[in-house]
Amino acid sequence: MTSIRSTWQHERRRELPFEPTVRQPLGRVRTRAAYIAAIFAPLAAAAVMIPLREHLDQSAALILVVPVLLVALAGGIGPGLLAAASATVSFDVLLTRPYYDFSIHNGDDVVAAVTLLVVAAVVGAVASRLARVDTRAGARRRTIAQMTAFVHTVAAGGAGDAALIDGAAASITDILGLAACKWRPGARDPMAPIILPDGQLMAYLSDLTEDRAQLPNLTELPVSTGISDIGCFVLHPTREHDVSLEERRAAVAIAELLAHELASNSAPVMN
Repeated sequence: MTSIRSTWQHERRRELPFEPTVRQPLGRVRTRAAYIAAIFAPLAAAAVMIPLREHLDQSAALILVVPVLLVALAGGIGPGLLAAASATVSFDVLLTRPYYDFSIHNGDDVVAAVTLLVVAAVVGAVASRLARVDTRAGARRRTIAQMTAFVHTVAAGGAGDAALIDGAAASITDILGLAACKWRPGARDPMAPIILPDGQLMAYLSDLTEDRAQLPNLTELPVSTGISDIGCFVLHPTREHDVSLEERRAAVAIAELLAHELASNSAPVMN
């Protein structure tokens, strides 16, 4: 038993050098809708241009870049590349001779189709990157807003311990995207996964993803003054939700501020 426990402690306390992923999921519903749009949006745009295809010639290929751009902005790189392929096929089948056939007899149309595929793929990739940058920026704004809200609660004064704990739990829940965040007073469970003061995770290696981007279930966030343990938040993560290192550090900062405030409230008043 002693040997097993020693091995577990060694495995659990080894330094975890991996930084969490910087990806921010766009959401399953949004991604699925984008994949559907990637197939049908370029097709619909090409169908609308059928009455004008004799006059548009290769310029129709340029118009088909627009739905690719919109799909990539909405769904990311995967839907963007699929939309580029769909736009190329739609241009080939609906807008070039012979119509409703995959073959192309005009050399200019071949060049236009290849150019459409390349340009649409590049535009889709760039638009996808912009969409993810915007998503990460939104997550940072949300983190700052939640930290600011809790700081204002503390600074306003007059809040009881229960109100402070509830406010901290609400902020931590939103920052980490949790399903639930439960307060437990007293010392933490030494065997449970934990968020360290630097935002890193310490847990069974088997419970951690390779990039440490997802919280293990029932991860604990200690609320401690460094001298005594006041309590901890038991975190119930949302399944497959990535949490960045900076988000975990923000949660730690809220827990530290809460610990300081709870300790101040319980300290005896000196006359």
